[in-house]
Amino acid sequence: MGERYRKREQEVEEENNQLFDISRKNWKQEIIKDRNDKKISDIDIEYLERCQRGEEVGAFGGGDLKYSKKIFVRQERKQRKRRDDKVDNTEQMEEAVAGSDSEDDATEDYHPSKKLKSVKESVKEARISCSLPRNISKIPELLAAADTCKLSNNDVARILAPIAKAAGLSEDDVVLSVNTVRRNRIEAREEGSKRVLEELAEMCEGEVVTLAWDEKQMDNEVKEGIDKKVEVKKRQEMLAIVVSCPKFPEGKTLAIVPMEEGKGRGRDIAERIWAEMGKASLQNIKIGGLCFDTTSKNSGVTNGAAKILQSVFLKQELLYLACRHHTFEIPLAAVWQLLMGFTKSSEDVFCNEVAAEFPNVDTEAEFSTLPPASSYPPAMEAMRRKVIRLLTALLTNPNSKEQIPRDDFREAFELALVMLGSPPPRWSERSRWRKCGNTSHAR
Repeated sequence: MGERYRKREQEVEEENNQLFDISRKNWKQEIIKDRNDKKISDIDIEYLERCQRGEEVGAFGGGDLKYSKKIFVRQERKQRKRRDDKVDNTEQMEEAVAGSDSEDDATEDYHPSKKLKSVKESVKEARISCSLPRNISKIPELLAAADTCKLSNNDVARILAPIAKAAGLSEDDVVLSVNTVRRNRIEAREEGSKRVLEELAEMCEGEVVTLAWDEKQMDNEVKEGIDKKVEVKKRQEMLAIVVSCPKFPEGKTLAIVPMEEGKGRGRDIAERIWAEMGKASLQNIKIGGLCFDTTSKNSGVTNGAAKILQSVFLKQELLYLACRHHTFEIPLAAVWQLLMGFTKSSEDVFCNEVAAEFPNVDTEAEFSTLPPASSYPPAMEAMRRKVIRLLTALLTNPNSKEQIPRDDFREAFELALVMLGSPPPRWSERSRWRKCGNTSHAR
């Protein structure tokens, strides 16, 4: 382990040595001295004494006692409500039975159906009156809830139809159809988008703004607009644009737009960002910094998106906030260039050739690994074992999902273990061949 881990281990050991020891003879005095609050110390002392006597104990500490009291009050309130409901039902039954008994039917035979019918009639359904717009599917809150719940237009129409019927409205009273719901949802989304952009322009006025962007492979769910329908394309390159300022430090999404095929260069990204800022009336705001990841089409000194935004559109000095997520590209790129040579392409030619040949690969064959460990010099063998321990610890850690955010990173670690002669458990039976994915230099 590194020096940082040994230091942390020592700190934890020192913290454990300072913890309270119940085996001390003067533990009561220690608690009083530690708490500095007689009420809390009395609660803790009473709890420990009950533990020593073997009694069944409940909550521990002042905060837990408050929580337990809150739970007790909640349970008591529910029980009281159930008792009140039971009394109300009994009274209603008695009143209904008493109302049905008279001198005229005193000599009649007992008919349970009559009794039940009178009880049902006595308990009338509570109803409220409300006003609904004729175009019932145009309520903004309703449309927002439908989008949040990811309901289709058909689902919204199916839900609204029985609601209108229960309100006593006929088919002629309301405007309701699937096409009407679709048009209303499109208009509501565009009006909401305009409001958000107006609020964003007011928020950025007079502030120093940071502009950030990133490209991701996403499902393009933009299906239609008011004027025309857009063809749905799955797994399309999408450009996300975010602005942030002191009034909104966590940032506000300006747009998530699809990039046209063949237009993924730095200049194309810069032009698309500037066009979206024009739509939002943000081209005149004061921008102080640009945030981007360190791919060549963003950080290139001549044709990078950041450079073009600064020199062509903004024409001012800016602070570059390059994303540290890709800092390891620099040492890895140096190793790759030593092995494979230098290239200026955004994608590696060798990786593309391997991806093209993958259909011809025998996926039942065994992997080739490095030579046996006995052939290594002592220094290399020590390094091999150190790498195996590190990668194994990363892959078996319970928090590995947080530590390894992407599946292709996990596969890279597993492949390294296979090459080093220590395959992970899921590779023990047979080699797992995977088709080549992203071939950019970032991978």
